[in-house]
Amino acid sequence: MAFLSIIILLVACYVYVSHRGGDMVLYSLLGIDGDSSLFIALRQNATDLPAWVIYNIPDGLWLLSYLLMIEAIWGNEKQRKIWFIIPVILFAFLLEVLQYIGFFPGTGDVLDMLCYSAAIAVYLGIIKLKQYFYEKLD
Repeated sequence: MAFLSIIILLVACYVYVSHRGGDMVLYSLLGIDGDSSLFIALRQNATDLPAWVIYNIPDGLWLLSYLLMIEAIWGNEKQRKIWFIIPVILFAFLLEVLQYIGFFPGTGDVLDMLCYSAAIAVYLGIIKLKQYFYEKLD
């Protein structure tokens, strides 16, 4: 699960930095020069992708990566795991709503919420498959 989580995170980060501009707030918050030669090279070699892939898919992938990493760390420890999963899921959806109503800066995009929902569905599907295969092995 941890390996899959890292791969998904890297894909999300690649899409994000290779297709978005160098003036994003995230770069300034992290103290990163978004117009450095590395980012410029990534953007120059990037293929054309639909806007929803560039702007919405990374959000869902980041959430899926987070959920899989929590699963890798805590596995079946439901009490501990729930304190890390529920708040993040609620925060993701709440942040989109707050952006939509103008209380927080951002777009408040419904597609982001759909990507979050898809990430949760994929995570739950992976957990079900994991349980199914563990039961078959016992």
